[in-house]
Amino acid sequence: MDPNTLINLKEYYETKKFNDEKLGKITADYIVVATGGRPRLLSNKQCENSDKYSISSDDIFSMKQEPNKTLVVGGGYIALENAGFMSELGYDVTIMNRTDVFLRGFDRDMADLITGHLEHHSGLKLMPWHLPFKIEKNQSTGKLEVNAKHQ
Repeated sequence: MDPNTLINLKEYYETKKFNDEKLGKITADYIVVATGGRPRLLSNKQCENSDKYSISSDDIFSMKQEPNKTLVVGGGYIALENAGFMSELGYDVTIMNRTDVFLRGFDRDMADLITGHLEHHSGLKLMPWHLPFKIEKNQSTGKLEVNAKHQ
């Protein structure tokens, strides 16, 4: 099989046998596998005013103005990806995560290398063991203020 071939393993998982004709091969120079996951905002029960002041990782690309200082909640791939590119573009970015494990499910050494790079070379701030519980708009400055608690 060509090293640039992606196969559909559904048939294999169902029958435990390879059938070349039913595998559905796709061959290309580059293959992107996108899982199609959907972002999820914190509920108002988890974080007061979350529905009013939060946006998802999808929304960042349709903003009409620059994000400036940004808080990213979560420690997964998409959270770190968004925080990383915003930090590299020069924005002040902080990541809050409910545990000290970022990129859970990834190789620990690689995950630590990535988060270390983001923190020490990109200027990104990590806040493990924290989650926001309330977002308020400061009436005099118009800026959002986030109250967080240690988990």
